[in-house]
Amino acid sequence: MNMKKITRLLPGLSLSFSVVLFALHSGLVNAQSVEEIMAEINAVSPSLNNAGETYRGQLRPVNFTQISSGLDAKLNSFPVRAGNRIEQGEVIAEFNCAIEQANNTIELAREESAARSVEINERLRQLNNLSELELAQSRSELDIARAEVERTTSILSECVIRAPFSGTVTEKYVEAYQYVSQGEVLIELIDTRNLEIEMVLPSLNLRRYQVGRQFEFLIDETDQTVNAVIDRVVNVIDPVSQTVRVIGTLIQPPGNLMPGMSGVVFFPE
Repeated sequence: MNMKKITRLLPGLSLSFSVVLFALHSGLVNAQSVEEIMAEINAVSPSLNNAGETYRGQLRPVNFTQISSGLDAKLNSFPVRAGNRIEQGEVIAEFNCAIEQANNTIELAREESAARSVEINERLRQLNNLSELELAQSRSELDIARAEVERTTSILSECVIRAPFSGTVTEKYVEAYQYVSQGEVLIELIDTRNLEIEMVLPSLNLRRYQVGRQFEFLIDETDQTVNAVIDRVVNVIDPVSQTVRVIGTLIQPPGNLMPGMSGVVFFPE
């Protein structure tokens, strides 16, 4: 964005800053969400002139999640720490699954035994030495044994947790050798390299925000301007603020961007 564009943005930015200061002074920030504050800022501070429209936007990760334990067990290994970069498929945690492994071994043996019983009973049935009902019962027992093997094998698959995508560990909630419960959150993982821009824009100008429209994003923290394009519009209008959420995709973003960065979104005419 050149100096002429920045000069045109100053009135809108000053007004936005005043709104934020007023919100901080009056204690409204704690009672309002970021979306509500952004909507209020955009409602009063869009710089409408011959150059285009400006609003506020914020970078957010495309992929983010909290990874939880899939079983009740003790953590044998949990080497990751907050701030670590981990790659997709990398081992995050390993549990002590000696009991689960033993149960799986037992069920495998029962499945093998049930399969042999079915094989023998089928031969006996051919010789009319076994009833059809008894053969059906042995087949049912085999089906049950196979289902138990699948169940215990599924439990064993939870003994090692791997990263579902590449990202940065932002929070670590438990430590190695700690006993954790099923569903307990272990870490928070955020993809810091695959970002998008979220904006809350006036719904009255909805026809302007078509998918594929390009815009510029001037980032406050780095003073960089990045080109972007509207990727999708969340087709729900807030009836109170009369705003709509719009998501943009960055075009060739620099590598120093981080989730949470915010800045000015500029839609040229």
